[in-house]
Amino acid sequence: MKHLIQVINRANFGRYTTNRFLADTAARLQLLAQAGDAQATYHLGMLHWDGWGVPQNKERGLALLRTAAEVGVLNAAYNLAVAYDNGYFVAKSHYKAFVYYAQAARLGSVEAMHAVGSFY
Repeated sequence: MKHLIQVINRANFGRYTTNRFLADTAARLQLLAQAGDAQATYHLGMLHWDGWGVPQNKERGLALLRTAAEVGVLNAAYNLAVAYDNGYFVAKSHYKAFVYYAQAARLGSVEAMHAVGSFY
C-alpha cells in the first residue's frame, strides 16, 4: 500500500507524466478496496474524482469517499464535508457538511475543527 501511495504522490509532483503508472496503481487499489482496505478505498475515490489512472467519475469518487468515511478515514470525511459545504457534485447541504466536518475533527483534522467552530 505504501508503494501505491508513493506513486500517487510522485504523480502529483510531476515525476511520472503518463497515466500508465496511475492506471496500474488504480488497479491495485481496486483490489485492496474490494478486500476492505479503507485507505485504498479513499485513495481510489480520489483517483476517480480527479480522473487519474481511471476515467473521471465524480459520482463514483464520492461513493468511494462515503465508504471510506463510514469506517473512519479522516481525509475521506474532510473531503466529503468540503463537497457538501460547497455543492461540488452534490446538493449543497450545511447539515451534511457539518456532520462530515465533525467526524473529521473527531479524527484529528485541525482544518475540520476550524470549520466546525465556524458553524457555531
